[in-house]
Amino acid sequence: MRLYFHHVGESGSRRDFPRTIWNEVSIRTVEQNIAVDNPFRSHILRDLNTKFPDGRFNCWGVPHGASTIIKHLGVGDVVLLVESIRLEGSIPALCPVSVFHPQVLTQLSSALWGESHFPYVFFFHTERLRLSWDQLKEHLGYRPRFDPRGKFYRVKEEKPSTFPSQDAYIRWLRENFSL
Repeated sequence: MRLYFHHVGESGSRRDFPRTIWNEVSIRTVEQNIAVDNPFRSHILRDLNTKFPDGRFNCWGVPHGASTIIKHLGVGDVVLLVESIRLEGSIPALCPVSVFHPQVLTQLSSALWGESHFPYVFFFHTERLRLSWDQLKEHLGYRPRFDPRGKFYRVKEEKPSTFPSQDAYIRWLRENFSL
């Protein structure tokens, strides 16, 4: 398991969280928005049907600019979505990745978020958190002025240093910060 976080920003989270983080998406939406001739279409749909037998899930897309980092994302990894880095900024969503194929899915991005800018789409069931940005920075040992604005980050394996592993840290977050 590897830990990632994505700074979404207040306007992006207000606009997009209700679409795919706080509300589920139907597998039909995915079927209709991955081209029939896409060589990964059948793999993606098979995995979605296997992991989400009820045909409903949450999902998130990452911009083209994160392609080098997102290609390392895998099933079992966890992504924290950062809504804001202001004084009372929050990380309201923990996203344990259940399905991800590092393929560009621009048509799906357009269907889900109204623009093709977020083509690396991963699938999960959202877990709500009440974690602040300042708490996460403290846990991970980041400097007070650290600014991840708009970026997708992989947390170094040795962070947080106060836990034996990132798995242990995620378990602790679930026990102490879940809603």
